[in-house]
Amino acid sequence: MPSDLQTRLIGVWKLLSWVETPVDGSAERLPLGEHPSGIIIYHPDGYMSAQLMRVDRRPFASGDWSAGTAAEYQAEATSYFAYCGPFHADDDSQTVIHTAELSLFPNWTGQVLGRQASSRQRGQSRGGDAGTGCDADGWGRGLKSGR
Repeated sequence: MPSDLQTRLIGVWKLLSWVETPVDGSAERLPLGEHPSGIIIYHPDGYMSAQLMRVDRRPFASGDWSAGTAAEYQAEATSYFAYCGPFHADDDSQTVIHTAELSLFPNWTGQVLGRQASSRQRGQSRGGDAGTGCDADGWGRGLKSGR
């Protein structure tokens, strides 16, 4: 039976912000710039998918995704972030666990990724890498169809 937190997460969330605040006290980072774009989908069957990107990504000059230059592939890989797989939530710790079944970052494939969940206000959520001290994501509920 899904936890209360898992049930509340079901649906589509839009990325509002992504700020990393490292636990070691080093400077905050904006990995995808000032105004990133993204969605995370939590499905009732226990699977999730996250897609995040910089909004200022440039198209490949060739127009062909398989014919990019080395510089275009590097820019592509550093301006887009995606993974998906099963998830579950723990009400006591307010932690969401994602298992990266597929990932753009190959080191995450097969890894278990803990996310600390907390609520800021109705319809919004903030999460971070559990145990790292990073305030990683701000998400808003309710992406409308066609947007």
